[in-house]
Amino acid sequence: MHFRLPKPMHGWREFAGEVGIIVIGVLIALAAEQVVEDIHWRNAVASERKALHESLGAELSAPAARLTQEPCIRRRLGELLIVFQRHKKGEPLGIAGPVGVPGVVSGSTDAWRTAAGGETLNHMKLDERLDLGRAFASFADMRGELLNEAHTWDELRRLDHPEILEAGDWPELRAAYADALAYDDRNVFLARSILKNGTDGEKPDGPTLDELRAKGSVHSLCEPLLRH
Repeated sequence: MHFRLPKPMHGWREFAGEVGIIVIGVLIALAAEQVVEDIHWRNAVASERKALHESLGAELSAPAARLTQEPCIRRRLGELLIVFQRHKKGEPLGIAGPVGVPGVVSGSTDAWRTAAGGETLNHMKLDERLDLGRAFASFADMRGELLNEAHTWDELRRLDHPEILEAGDWPELRAAYADALAYDDRNVFLARSILKNGTDGEKPDGPTLDELRAKGSVHSLCEPLLRH
């Protein structure tokens, strides 16, 4: 038994031409779709990058502000040491003003959380993703350290009312002072490290000491504590 394939109405050559045209059309459509998708992701990445770098610039205000406050913090730590030395000797403390607390300045990480929950980061180069991830992770670490430092200084603010302190309060205050010294060293190191290595090309736009004073963040911290 013999089988015969049906012949196209206009011959195999014309049929092959028509199939070729269809295939070429499909390929052109797929290529066009890919181009549109590439353009979409390029625009999405550009927008995401802009938002992340704006957030990055805001976050850099935290380490910049911490270093701006450092002269006031070191001076206050020196004054507090004198207070503890006077207390140990049974001398008048000579406290004339409030202890104060370092001001905590922080930006928002909403842009990074949004980006981490989406797909756009996957279309960035790996090195860029890693750099941004490290930068925002370092900001989170420093924010935690700054809050811990502020909590320690809140303990030291009990010295604002030395007249109500009892003998059992002083060991706790000395422990808080030791913690404040440790946090100071740690946060200065973190701030300098971030500003040197974690900026991803952004410039810190941290507030000046006068601006921090105007906000009330460091006003009492930078004023003299002791009567001489």
